[in-house]
Amino acid sequence: MDPFSRLPWFALQNVLSALPDLPSLHRLHNASTEVATFLHQNNDLFARIVDAIIENTAHERSLFPVVQRDVRQLVIIWAEQSRRRQQQPTEQNEQQETAGNPSVLDNLRYLARHGFGRLTPNLGSISPSTPAAVLCRLLALMSRLRCLVHASFHALVSKSLQLRIEHLPKKTLYINTRRLGPSHRPQGIPYTPVDVGPMMWVEEQRLLESFFCIAIFYELRKMYANFSVVSMRSETFQISSHDTVEDFWKKVFQGEKGGQLEQIATTLSWLDGQAGRRENVYSWLASGPVSTEYLSYYPCYTPLNDEQWEDEKTYIHDYHSSHGAMSLSAARCSLTSPLRCVDYAAFRPYGLIFWSATRMDALGFRLVFGIGHHMWFALSFVLTDKDWEDLVARQLDRSFNPITM
Repeated sequence: MDPFSRLPWFALQNVLSALPDLPSLHRLHNASTEVATFLHQNNDLFARIVDAIIENTAHERSLFPVVQRDVRQLVIIWAEQSRRRQQQPTEQNEQQETAGNPSVLDNLRYLARHGFGRLTPNLGSISPSTPAAVLCRLLALMSRLRCLVHASFHALVSKSLQLRIEHLPKKTLYINTRRLGPSHRPQGIPYTPVDVGPMMWVEEQRLLESFFCIAIFYELRKMYANFSVVSMRSETFQISSHDTVEDFWKKVFQGEKGGQLEQIATTLSWLDGQAGRRENVYSWLASGPVSTEYLSYYPCYTPLNDEQWEDEKTYIHDYHSSHGAMSLSAARCSLTSPLRCVDYAAFRPYGLIFWSATRMDALGFRLVFGIGHHMWFALSFVLTDKDWEDLVARQLDRSFNPITM
């Protein structure tokens, strides 16, 4: 007998609401006929249970606020897709679909990590009328994304650990003195990157957020070819059928030059490598082959002490989103950086945009925070000869502004 059959409905609701995450609910749904039946027959309670889980405030069990908004936005999109499939195709419906549904499109600007104090990003609770099939689809996606997040993490960190960088000797400067290129770099001290262990919870959340943004774009593409969106600065932009994932979010996150857009681009770069080509990315994201070690993976996070947690907590709502993002931004934009104008793409194979201060330290890219030339020197060894050629060309181009371009 299924042990859950002995529980009254309110007790079962409480048990399910106390689960640590949505993948746990997905496994229980698949393992227990009683749980599956309860959820499918009570979609209003199903919605409340999902809300309770994603709003869990326990440290290293909860979702970033922006990831919670991503989850709810995807549910809104899927619910609208379900509603349209059930409607009879009429001329009026077709016109409505072409114009776009405000409940689907107006919330996209709230998926920015920060809103410059202009927005109150709150999508509300999941509607109790949301079909159970949509919520089951969410559970399956969360389980799938957990696999992909950890697969990408291990791939990116493995490449980071293979880097052979050098550190700047004491009492030596490495700043932009109009002498361009690696030939003007001083002699360094070889450094071997150190592995600090499994993924940290904050790193998982950053990766998860970028995967959600990619999924949201492709789900919108199923509904609209050309449509309008309101950006985080409350300006309206047209989205055409030719806009890529990067184009789309650049318009929605208008003016965002921090880590969020570059994290999406870094995840897309990894997905491109897995799927073979951009056209195959979303189908691979949904069902592409993943190493069996990640199929039933349950995260074992590297713990943070109080001081490390305080450091990382500042980035949850921050413009830069991570210490890695702030480090790369300083290298690209600082007037005294020899890497000024560097293309972020050079760092994407290593996932630096996601990493915590602790991991950046161990990889050799932090050393003494606030003394930027040490970090710039270490980062300079990531660049290939082609990266250096492109960098020097941009530095010589007086019209190129690394802050706005």
